[in-house]
This record gives sequence, C-alpha cells and structure tokens, in this order.
Amino acid sequence: ETQPSSNMTIRVHGIGSYSHSMHNMSEEDRLLKDNGIRVRNSLYIRNSNTEMYDASMKVDILYLPMTHHHIRFGGQVVHHWFQPQTIQQSFYYGDIDVDTTSVESKCNIESTETNIYAEDEMMLLENLSANVGTSLSVVNVDGKTYHMFDPRLAVKYQITNELSLKMSYTHMS
Repeated sequence: ETQPSSNMTIRVHGIGSYSHSMHNMSEEDRLLKDNGIRVRNSLYIRNSNTEMYDASMKVDILYLPMTHHHIRFGGQVVHHWFQPQTIQQSFYYGDIDVDTTSVESKCNIESTETNIYAEDEMMLLENLSANVGTSLSVVNVDGKTYHMFDPRLAVKYQITNELSLKMSYTHMS
C-alpha cells in the first residue's frame, strides 16, 4: 500500500491458488456358478484427476479530491488453468475371451479474466448521498471473448442516525 499524496491510496494485491481433486473407483461383478465357485463376470475401473490453478493481480485506488467525494477505481487480471482428466477402463469376462475397453480423456483449458471498475461516492446534501459506478469485465476462453458492462446507482437519504432510506439500480450481465 502506498500513498503518493495525502488524498490518494493505492493497493496492489497478488493472489495465487491451487486446487487438486482425485477420485478412484473400482467395481466388479461376480457370478456364482453351479458348483459353488465364484467367477468374475466384469470389472469396471474409473480414475478422475482434476487440477485448477489461478494467478491474479489486483490494483485498487482510492482518491479523495474533496471531503464529499470518495472516488474508487481499479482493476484485476486473473489467469485460470483447468486440467480435467478421466481414465476409464472396463473389462468384460466371458466363458473364453476377455473384452477390454479403455477410454482416456485429458484436456487443458485456459482463460483470462480482466475487470476494471470506477465509482464515486458523494454527499449531495447533508442527509443525501449517492454512489455512481460501473464495471467492465472481459473474459477470453477457447478463442472467444465475452464482454460484460455493469452500471450501478445508489441513493441514500439519512432520516435519523438510526434510520435511512436507500434506493439502488444495478444492471448485471
């Protein structure tokens, strides 16, 4: 956190996270033959291994140009790596032959999410305040780009110290 002047504060954050999930399953069917001997009829094995990584950088700036204005703005960039993997094997046993099926799936999905925002919290009158702001999000995944623009407005009338009336509008995409 730095303070270039007495009316501005800048915060920079770096965040990383990792998640790993693993699931193994085995299932088999056995038949009881006439002579009392148990014989395996089929075997099914499934292994799932999923990994997720996130790395981000965020900047928040608070600017106080006047006592009745609090202007906040900033942005964030997040890069996501998603690696789902599934290995599935099925073995079928018959009287003579064994039929084996194996399926393997692994892919790497990456996306980048960029967000910027700005808002102004201001005192209009002694008991009346407003907060006007907007944010813009851009997401890139699989060669496609998605844009989301989200304006917002809030007005608050302070009736007493313990009672206020607030109205707000937000458009979220």
